[in-house]
Amino acid sequence: MALTEFTFKILLLFLPGIISLIIIDKLVPHKKITPFYFLTYSFVLGFICYFFYYGLVSFLNNTFNLNTKIWFIESLVNKDARIDIYAIIWASANAVHLRTYDLCHSWLDQDIRPIKNLWIPA
Repeated sequence: MALTEFTFKILLLFLPGIISLIIIDKLVPHKKITPFYFLTYSFVLGFICYFFYYGLVSFLNNTFNLNTKIWFIESLVNKDARIDIYAIIWASANAVHLRTYDLCHSWLDQDIRPIKNLWIPA
């Protein structure tokens, strides 16, 4: 099986999701991950990471009047478009940030839940 340019671009799209899933896999006890679950969940997490990256770039463009363009989606569709490695790096960093935030939030929620139940009746 040959590794085409499109396959390589799809793998780059999955990279932030794979990083997020590896963080979850190492830090959270769970059942064994099946290949279908791995592909599906890494795609969803990668999409979320790129979505937050797009939101950050849009916010910075509007706030500071920057002219930054996101090339990654265009590089998937257009064969001649360049691959924006910085977008992949920032989305991957965003993946680490989102996963650690999610893990800390879930641990904090588990620690606070007994206290919340004392003050707020269900």
